[in-house]
Amino acid sequence: MMMLVITACAKSKLEPTPTSVPAIAKQVAAAAAESPSPSPSPTVALSERPRPAAATVSPTVVVPTPVREPTSTPIPPAPAPRRLPNEPPERNLYALAQRLGGAGQDSPRRVEDIQTDYELGHRQEFFVTDLKSDTTHTIDATLQVVSANAYWYVDNTLDLRTEDLQSAADEYESGIRPAMLEALGDVWNPGGGR
Repeated sequence: MMMLVITACAKSKLEPTPTSVPAIAKQVAAAAAESPSPSPSPTVALSERPRPAAATVSPTVVVPTPVREPTSTPIPPAPAPRRLPNEPPERNLYALAQRLGGAGQDSPRRVEDIQTDYELGHRQEFFVTDLKSDTTHTIDATLQVVSANAYWYVDNTLDLRTEDLQSAADEYESGIRPAMLEALGDVWNPGGGR
């Protein structure tokens, strides 16, 4: 004996949809008759009303499982972008040093006790980094040219003509430094020197 159970679910109902067995049996028989079969199939006699059998089979009740509709999790709105000022804040290294604990409230804003008026021939030791070997060493250098905004020291082991150095200093003062100031702005010069 063959038993066929079909269950239909709807969103608004949670009970199974009743279906008549004879109608389904007609559909199954019609589908079997339409498909070609190499061997003869047995004939099923269908009637509108099922006949009671000697042994009664209790019907199977199928209870659909309720399905919840998916819900979306609300997404909070994105914060408004922070507006930047039209002008950058003043670069105050003194105030920054105070905030980071490197300068006390009573620290002077200018360094007055450092000599800034060097004369030609002044000797000074400098730390120099060799970028190829990634090493640092010291050199002794002598002040050979003084321009309006820079002291021009030359390593004592080099032989450089003073005229060539003066030409480089003139080019720096008339062309390079003005272009730098126009692009980057003036430098904060707490010592007042070069």
